[in-house]
This record gives sequence, structure tokens and C-alpha cells, in this order.
Amino acid sequence: MPQRLETFGSDRRLVLANGEAIRAPIYLGNWTRIRIGLQCCFSDLGVNATGTPRIAFGVCSGNQYGYGAGANTVHCVGLRSVGATWSRALSGSVPYYTISTTGYNVFTKVGNTITDTLIQSSTRAISASTSVRHPLFFELAKGSPYTAKSVHVSPSVSGAIQNNMTDAQFLALMELGNLDDAGTVLTGYTPQGPGNITVDETTNGTLDHIFVYWERTSFEFSFNIRHRKVS
Repeated sequence: MPQRLETFGSDRRLVLANGEAIRAPIYLGNWTRIRIGLQCCFSDLGVNATGTPRIAFGVCSGNQYGYGAGANTVHCVGLRSVGATWSRALSGSVPYYTISTTGYNVFTKVGNTITDTLIQSSTRAISASTSVRHPLFFELAKGSPYTAKSVHVSPSVSGAIQNNMTDAQFLALMELGNLDDAGTVLTGYTPQGPGNITVDETTNGTLDHIFVYWERTSFEFSFNIRHRKVS
């Protein structure tokens, strides 16, 4: 089975504040199953974040009109936050946000039309400390229908919240044969899915680029990214 792993390197973080990064993998749209991993954290607001803070990442068509392009978005498929309030909390000395109720949804976006297709029923945690990085993963497999999986940190597992995901753990998650086994890397790395998702690349555009979007300026999102052509 062909595999390929790409990385920006060890902790050379990209920082977004009301911005979007789009890049092309060397295999473009020539994949059957793609995995995108973020080793990431937010800066600490010191208070709850309200008004539905929006992070989104995944695959898109072309390199000019990604998730943040409004009505000009060509075609995006990925994972996005949907919690209206991110509640700030502490686990030991580590600040983090809990994204309540549904946490993240798998979605498609064509123009201004967004379709959430995998609703999650559990609260998720994400680091609010620049010294503690958490995993945020999305995997998409082509088929009839397409299927999606994701990995996050469980807010009920203090060890996962307080643990800085090392480069070795990041690589181990990327190299897993099945994201269902994320908990073998560290207890509290929680998989979600698979869930069916309706994707039409023929009509809406080939998914040949990778995007990461964050829409706030009041606090920043920083991350290292890896992507893997699993098949």
C-alpha cells in the first residue's frame, strides 16, 4: 500500500489570527484515504471564548478560495468547531478550553452552503497553553459514500490535557493503521467516527489542497501540521 508523510518539521509552528493557510500535497488529489494531523494549541484568553469561535481544517479544491472565502469557496471538506462557547478551565496548571455539546463537526462547504454531516455528542478539550500541544486529526476516505474520522482530547482525562504531545506521539498517531487505536498512543486521545459524508468532487471540484482556517484575532492558533496519503 503506498504511503507518504509530509511535515513542516519539529515545532516550527505556523500561527494564525483571523487567517487561513492553504498548501498542496505533492500527490495533489491522487489519494484514496488522506490523514491530516495538527499538533496544536491556542493562546490563553484568560476567560471563556464566546460567539462560536471557528477553527476549520481539511481538504479543499485549489489554493485560492478555501473555507474563509465566503461565497467564493470552491469546495471544502473537513472538521470544524461548532460550540458556541469555549469554556476556559485548568487541569493542574495547564489552561484549556472545553468546546461543549457537539465539539466539532465534519462538514462540506460549497460557496456559502455548509453541510454538517457528522454530529458529535461529546465535549472536547483543546490546549490554551503555548507550551502544551494537543492533537487534532481529520481523516477522509473516498468511496460510496465517503467516510470521515477525527481524533481529539477528552476533557475527562487529565493526563491527556496536561500532556504536551511530543513529536514522537505525533508521528505515532500519523502512522497508526487505524485512527480507532488513537488511545494506544495516550489515554484520552479519543477517536470519533467513522461517519458517512456526501462528497461530489466531479461536480464541486477535486480535493487537491490542504487548508487550516482560524477566524479570531483576540487569541491565536498555532500548529505544526503533517499529512499522510494512507492509500
